[in-house]
Amino acid sequence: MPQRFTQDILAMPLDQSLQTWTQWYDLDQHVHRFLQNSTALTQQPESARLFFIPVYLGRLYHSLLIESGLPHSECLRHVTARVLDALQHVRQTFPYWDGSNGQDHFMVFPMDHGRCHALAGENQHVMGELFAVQPTGDLALTDFETRRPSTLAQTHADMKQSVFCVCPNGISQHTLRVFRSILAGCIPVTFFRAFDNPLERNLGLDWSAFSVNINPDEYMLTQQTLTKLLANPRRIQTMQTALQGVQPLFEWHSGRSDGVEHNMLRELNLLLDTSPVLANG
Repeated sequence: MPQRFTQDILAMPLDQSLQTWTQWYDLDQHVHRFLQNSTALTQQPESARLFFIPVYLGRLYHSLLIESGLPHSECLRHVTARVLDALQHVRQTFPYWDGSNGQDHFMVFPMDHGRCHALAGENQHVMGELFAVQPTGDLALTDFETRRPSTLAQTHADMKQSVFCVCPNGISQHTLRVFRSILAGCIPVTFFRAFDNPLERNLGLDWSAFSVNINPDEYMLTQQTLTKLLANPRRIQTMQTALQGVQPLFEWHSGRSDGVEHNMLRELNLLLDTSPVLANG
């Protein structure tokens, strides 16, 4: 892919002091770097079963928002234009899209609303059958966070000392609250109406073993539910042990074979029902 989709975007200015929180949206960059060094990568596109389209949308959005001072809606229009440009380039330059209408292609959409934010005002049909990797959606990944803001240090310390961590929904069901709770060893209490948890649909991860979900319509029963669980120390210990066991699954750049990046490849493999052989973008 031409540099206007990656390196040119990285060259755009962004206040270093703000990168602590903007890096939460660098999921697209991190996945690209991981795939470039992955043994699943092939330089022979004819042998590839899956094609990655790298576009650094998170960095593009925040540079325009923070440095250029553009309003949110205008930033999204620029993001949408870059996505459409990338899709047009892929269709016109390579022969692989048309065979499946993009079903064997995927992009990372790190925005809060995923591909919906990335195609603001556009018909989703322009993406064909393109597969979306995003915080929620076709393949949901834990949010990417390289370092924790100092303002959250005490909160994180409190979470490590707590049995339960209440994690209200944000823009989506999955927020940083859920993943920070897991990594802190604090049993997450969620309020999901529909279940599509990371690693659950395709890898069979049993979230009920280490978390508590309460129907949003029954939120008033939260204290009663947690009090009942606290009265059963054996159950709490079992859940805490299970929570400790799944923590590596939610860790980025851990170098482990069961970290987030490798589980992403496993889910893609299961979804495609083939070996995850990628074409270099």
